Amino acid sequence: MNTEHNKLSAYISWILNMYAEFRRDCRDQTEAPFTVVDYKKNKQGKFEAEVHLRRKRLIFKKLPEIILADDTLTESFSKKDIRLLTYLACENKKEPKRQMIGQSLKSSTNKIVFKLKHDKTGEEIEKDTSEIFRSPELIKTLDSEDAYTIGYVTANEQIKKEAILIHYKPEEKASTLKLIAQVIKSGTNKIYLKLKNNETGQEIEKSVKEVFENPELIKSINSEDAYAIGYTTANEQIKNEKIQN
Repeated sequence: MNTEHNKLSAYISWILNMYAEFRRDCRDQTEAPFTVVDYKKNKQGKFEAEVHLRRKRLIFKKLPEIILADDTLTESFSKKDIRLLTYLACENKKEPKRQMIGQSLKSSTNKIVFKLKHDKTGEEIEKDTSEIFRSPELIKTLDSEDAYTIGYVTANEQIKKEAILIHYKPEEKASTLKLIAQVIKSGTNKIYLKLKNNETGQEIEKSVKEVFENPELIKSINSEDAYAIGYTTANEQIKNEKIQN
């Protein structure tokens, strides 16, 4: 019986407290000379509050952080409006982000071009892999998944260029090594390449790192296989960097 009575008392007390708080908010809202009637993003992608002076036909726009920096002005708003202004000011302080919304091949340069959208202003820009690579500040505005995708495409695009240069190098010697298999060694989780000498038939096994660090060995591999090995090397490096980070 006492337990039920205590529960009822606690519930009634909670109701009374909620009602008192509601009355305080209503009184506070009535007495505050300024009130926020709306808020929108400006051209710079920041929120601006639309403020109305009660009993006057005066309406003005101001950044919430500027309002909150003025103690006298802040005291002229209700608690509800101050909470809203604080939220908007925090949103304005967040670093802008760009989202990758598309990619295409630009025929004039034969480069992959990414379309990036600003999350605050909605502005869309197009940048190729080289432009993004040379702009660390732009990379910082990307989320991890988009940055990874762009880095992956950039590495493969560079590998393709190098493979073409190797293929058309005029003084290049005839290739003697052929890639016959790629295997993952148990215990190391590393990719190893099996290469066969076209002249002697001898087979050798090298890790992608060993091949990467041996330019003379790369020269002895035909262009198509060199491209495949370069592609594998880039993927393994990207994977290792992602694990480390």
